[in-house]
Amino acid sequence: MHSVWKTLGVFAVLFSMITLVFSDSVGQVQGQDTYDSYRIRWKELITGGRSYDPNDRMIKPYIESLDATVGYRWRNMNKEGNRTYLWADLNNWSNPEHITSTYMRIRELAVAYATKGSKYENDQQLKNDIVEALDWLYEKKYNENTKDFGNWWSWELGIPLQLTEIMIILYDDLTSEQIKNYTNAIDRFSTRQEQTGSGRAKQALIWAAEGLVLKDSRKLNEVQEIMNEELLGYANRNRGLYDGFYEDGSYINHYKQAYTGSYGVEYLQNVADLVYILNDTQWRPNNSKIRNVNEWVYHSFEPLVYKGEMMDMVRGRDISRQDLSSHFRGHQAISAIMRLAEMNDSTDAKRMKQMVKYWIQEDKQLHFMEKAKIFDRVLANRILKDSSIRARGELVMHKQFPMMDRVVHHRPGFAFAISMSSRRTYNYEAVNGENLKGWYTGEGMTYLYTDDQGQYSDNFWPTVNPYRMPGTTVDTRSRKNGSDQTLSYPTDWVGGAELNGEYGAVGMQLDPYNTTLTAKKSWFMFDDEIVAMGTDINSKDGRTIETIIENRKLNSKGNNGLRINGKPISTSLGWKDTVANVHSIYIDDVGGYFLPVKKTVKGIREKRTGSWKDINYTQPSQKVSNNFLTLWFDHGRNPSNEKYAYILYPNQSYSNFTQYVRNPEAHIIRDTSSIHAVREETLGIIAVNFWEDGEVEGIRSESPASVVMQENNGEITLAISDPTHNQETLEIELERDDLDVSKKDSTIKVQQTSPTLVLEIDVEGSNGKTHQIKLKTK
Repeated sequence: MHSVWKTLGVFAVLFSMITLVFSDSVGQVQGQDTYDSYRIRWKELITGGRSYDPNDRMIKPYIESLDATVGYRWRNMNKEGNRTYLWADLNNWSNPEHITSTYMRIRELAVAYATKGSKYENDQQLKNDIVEALDWLYEKKYNENTKDFGNWWSWELGIPLQLTEIMIILYDDLTSEQIKNYTNAIDRFSTRQEQTGSGRAKQALIWAAEGLVLKDSRKLNEVQEIMNEELLGYANRNRGLYDGFYEDGSYINHYKQAYTGSYGVEYLQNVADLVYILNDTQWRPNNSKIRNVNEWVYHSFEPLVYKGEMMDMVRGRDISRQDLSSHFRGHQAISAIMRLAEMNDSTDAKRMKQMVKYWIQEDKQLHFMEKAKIFDRVLANRILKDSSIRARGELVMHKQFPMMDRVVHHRPGFAFAISMSSRRTYNYEAVNGENLKGWYTGEGMTYLYTDDQGQYSDNFWPTVNPYRMPGTTVDTRSRKNGSDQTLSYPTDWVGGAELNGEYGAVGMQLDPYNTTLTAKKSWFMFDDEIVAMGTDINSKDGRTIETIIENRKLNSKGNNGLRINGKPISTSLGWKDTVANVHSIYIDDVGGYFLPVKKTVKGIREKRTGSWKDINYTQPSQKVSNNFLTLWFDHGRNPSNEKYAYILYPNQSYSNFTQYVRNPEAHIIRDTSSIHAVREETLGIIAVNFWEDGEVEGIRSESPASVVMQENNGEITLAISDPTHNQETLEIELERDDLDVSKKDSTIKVQQTSPTLVLEIDVEGSNGKTHQIKLKTK
């Protein structure tokens, strides 16, 4: 398909260049065919085009659902001449969201009118009712003289996004006067303020649609400029551009919020639509900018999608919205990537298709076709049926996102993720009455993804105990809804180093607001295990401090097996106990937890009930329930220099875990206030978080740093980062005099090789990036 578009595109571009010489803006007869061809492409993006079989088992359910929805909407539409609303449940005109939703329903009707196989396809009465409704809305609710009120989003983005697509669909059924009226109304609001991030991408989509329906080259030229200069470039905090994609793969929105999984998905969708629609036109963005988008797919999205599910740690307040599940957001990313694959060269197209084929096939929680739009069903159907496209398979990857304080670790059978916060990123967001209990989701919360694909779905968020999120160390104070949200903590040491994109060390200096609690927390991620440790746990508020080992949603009966020190523990809901001298814990269908130093552990198995409204004022109040098993360390009141350590052995059989307990491969070699260090014997790795200058196992750092070193077959690989983002140089010394450099990053200078090896690493402006050097024995 790409080659066909490419061939047709050459002629289209040449023709458009010729016609535009003789045309200016609106109503250009000479340019009509060119504008129309790309408007039709956009229409096909909305309605699926004409190439599919309406009776295909993957397509037919969509059309049946569309017809059922539109039939209901049309029957209940107010068609009276003196009407004061179009739908009775959307008649609160003091709420701009009712205007937006009214346009959304009209768009649904228009989609059915133009969709092949719909029983409403080309229904002239439906078309007449749609057009009359559009004119009524223009006259009464949304025109260039309307005074806005309430949330700006509806006026500037929400309504225009719906109305422009309606015009794309119904272009041949609208007069030039109607199109001019509607676009005048859009321009009244959409040009008032320059958006950032996904909002800017939505603006560009709106203006691109206007450019095509008005046949206005100036608007399309502006869209091209926005794509090249803003949308398809990288954010740069030094230039005041906080929102957008960063070169390390991070996506930031709302200034300091990690938002790849919601705003970032929408951004990618909008960009993918623009690139797809304007491909092979003179308004296509530069090739270098297209390459940036491809990099976002590989570095920003691929690491954060697990078997079709978008990781919750990058979804912000989205986690408190019932209808926007992690799997649904993952599928939106899949849709965008499929569209990008359609206009990419063969190498990138193949890689993207292999990726999404694996995700679609592996997602057993939500079938991709269940909520996909028709064009995306067509693309997915084609990929699934193409035997030449081999599904990608599981990722083996360690990926750090220093600019948004997130980490993900993929291994066969599981993925492990950590959500942190610092001076650079906010702790959590709870605006507009959403995500009201997300207090600890940015304070070292850990996520374990396995074949239990419903772990973070099926009402996890309204039922989990928000005071005990896995991985966190917390003050057990009572919290108010939305308290202390959108805060940057006064700490910089947050981040770590990654080795060869496979293993990593991560640390977080914890210092939350409105509590005296402080702690130093580290995670070291290897092949089969994750070592979690904390020191310097201090508090003076007279309240109990806890570190949560696990808070796992259980099966529907709540009876997942639990063994502590090899002894089976009650599987009855209501079990609660304090167990001393714990050395090992095993949870069926989750994995094992090995404690190198025996420690008292508290636990509870309980049924928890809540509602989505408890965590988001806009959501349903219906009660929902889930069963949970929670395990934690109780550090007591006013702890002084308390510590903890456990090794997570995910998704392993009990027999494998018992063997690991007898002969652990990872050993903690330092757990002081200045150094956290672990040795992984089988991999030959030493991983160190230097909270300050210090030395361990022949590795010395002159300042705070994260270091991962692997020695294997006479070769040493050293990965180094500045987690503080504040230093100009790091100096790392190895007590070795038998090493030569075989390969290194340009930022690393070898100061001496004897009697010790001394390295100087230029980390100024590297924003937590890992710097790597390979050495070989002489």
